[in-house]
Amino acid sequence: MQDLKSGKFAAELSAKETSKCAEHNELIKFYCGSCQGVICLHCVVTAHKDHQYEEIEKAAERERVKIKGKLGTVKTTADLHERWIEQLLAVKEGWSSEVKHREKLIEKRATTIIEVVQKAKEDRLSQLHYMNADREKVMGISLEAAETDLARAKSCIQFADHVLEQGSPAVVMSMAGELTRRLEETSDGKIMEKAEMTKNFTHLNYQYTPFYYTTTYSEKKELEEVDKMMGEVWAERLKMDPPESSQLRHNVTAGNGRMSQKWNRYQYPGFVRPFSLAVSTAIGKVVVADSGHRRMKFLERDGRIMTEYDVALKFKPIGVVALTGGGFLVTGDKHRIHVLNCFGCPAEPSVIDAKGAADKCATTQGIAVDTLGRVVVTIGHQVFVLSPNPPHFLTILKFGEKGEGHQQLGSSLHVAVNSKNHIIVSDFMNHKLEIFDASGQHLVTSGSCGSGPGQLYNPYGVITDKEDNIIVADHLNHRVSLFSPDGTFLRHVLTPEEQTEMQKVSPMGLTLTPRGDLVISDHRSVRYYQKMENSAQVDDDDDDDEFCN
Repeated sequence: MQDLKSGKFAAELSAKETSKCAEHNELIKFYCGSCQGVICLHCVVTAHKDHQYEEIEKAAERERVKIKGKLGTVKTTADLHERWIEQLLAVKEGWSSEVKHREKLIEKRATTIIEVVQKAKEDRLSQLHYMNADREKVMGISLEAAETDLARAKSCIQFADHVLEQGSPAVVMSMAGELTRRLEETSDGKIMEKAEMTKNFTHLNYQYTPFYYTTTYSEKKELEEVDKMMGEVWAERLKMDPPESSQLRHNVTAGNGRMSQKWNRYQYPGFVRPFSLAVSTAIGKVVVADSGHRRMKFLERDGRIMTEYDVALKFKPIGVVALTGGGFLVTGDKHRIHVLNCFGCPAEPSVIDAKGAADKCATTQGIAVDTLGRVVVTIGHQVFVLSPNPPHFLTILKFGEKGEGHQQLGSSLHVAVNSKNHIIVSDFMNHKLEIFDASGQHLVTSGSCGSGPGQLYNPYGVITDKEDNIIVADHLNHRVSLFSPDGTFLRHVLTPEEQTEMQKVSPMGLTLTPRGDLVISDHRSVRYYQKMENSAQVDDDDDDDEFCN
């Protein structure tokens, strides 16, 4: 660098410049491509006549073109360096007020802890009334289903009586197969099964998990617990990205497995197969189901892993969904769903059993909760709908036929719901989306195997936005696609062309933050993509933005 500034390099270059051959003292007129050196006519005759050579002017012109091309790239790089220095200086200027800001945060945290304890009582009371209203809704659905089944059974009886009483032998034999099938579908056993599902709609129970400490703990222990809740102050590596022109800007990457050393320094482990994501509005964190590490991890909006919320599990989590009242549902443990509170500790009930799965070896996988409070979960090729009837959950609906045909489902499914309680299923093996209504009736199929617009290649996670649009992780196409509520393809939200090789993702889990930022997980990282407006960054204080490309 000093040689460049002093001009020493330019002087040495001028000293090397010559127009005569050092060996023959003749003018240099040719360039030998075989030897990659400049030569004179005498050199051509004596040593280079069988080589690839050309006039030096032509060779020099060709090299000038190459150098100019590379020079343009370096000039662009220099411009980026200047912009980068501007960003660094801007960050440095902000440090002067950082300490005061952190002091305010600590004071606010202490106030929040006090408010949360008071609010807990109000939340439990509101939950009690909500559960009662939800029970009424579920009962209405059960009654409607029972009335539909009754009408279907009466229609079947009338049809069978008509065939038996008035049908000729030929008619009876021709209708026997269809009639037998309809009778079996409306058999007494299935009616009794549905009656069994609703027999416990009697009393509304309420149970809760005690807080971390009680009056029987020593004062020292109580102070230690409060100290943990207050958090701590530490230094962390600042993550900065150069300006980009993409409408959807890659904002933060957390836990990239191939570059885990930059996190290890600050004890931030990477991720291994973080299959699913969710946003908890109760604690303001992104929740990550880190399957490879058998843990639930919590992220701040800046990508920092909250080690104090790190939860170890005895199974490999696959799906996670946040509950509106705080807490999470986690899948991946056989046919069970684990219930955790907002701190990651077992709630009550701590486990929900989804009974009656056809595939005994499959585990619970995709999971969602609809506006009625019903839990929708997938096991193998089946979709289960569970209704809360504290302290238990009842399976009120299950559907799904295994196969590769129309309306059939593969063995790896993820699920989402919209405001109409429609159930959207992402079928990994069959490369498609299936949409069902709240009663499990098929509505539409979207997508097919491929890389064209509207096509999918091993789709993984699926979510819906405020407008009920469907956002799906198109795993092996390295993109995220957007479909309308009726399954019509709209556009790609994130494409491989918008990513560098270092940033290219094979998306798995998806979630949207309240301000509209898209959070994506792939095999070894979780990435934030910040919504952009006219290629400019959206104001961080705008919490009402909707997601868009």
